[in-house]
Amino acid sequence: MHYIYTVLFYDIYLSVRYVKAIQAAHPEKKGDPTSSKFTEQWVESCDEAEKEIIYKSAYKTYIVLNKVIPILLLLTLIANMFLNTGILAVLVVAVIYLVTGMTYIRSCMVSKAKRIG
Repeated sequence: MHYIYTVLFYDIYLSVRYVKAIQAAHPEKKGDPTSSKFTEQWVESCDEAEKEIIYKSAYKTYIVLNKVIPILLLLTLIANMFLNTGILAVLVVAVIYLVTGMTYIRSCMVSKAKRIG
């Protein structure tokens, strides 16, 4: 378990360093990588081509998650039945699945409402 925390720490550390390096090379890029508003600030400082890349990447990620999460849910259900791993893993994967789906639906509804009204 200790190794997981170490990997997560280095992932976060290297991600912040990467963003800072991009900002050093391109001063027009805004946003503090440690801020909760980083994504909004970063996207606002991007041009239309970069925004399109970000949106396409986000959609592809959503599609992949919609394929992988049900498989993980099935695997956690089977592991719970045969290995008695506990229901918490099943619940966590189910909540992740619900959150991704509801976020996508909400985003579509907001976008449609903006176009209409």
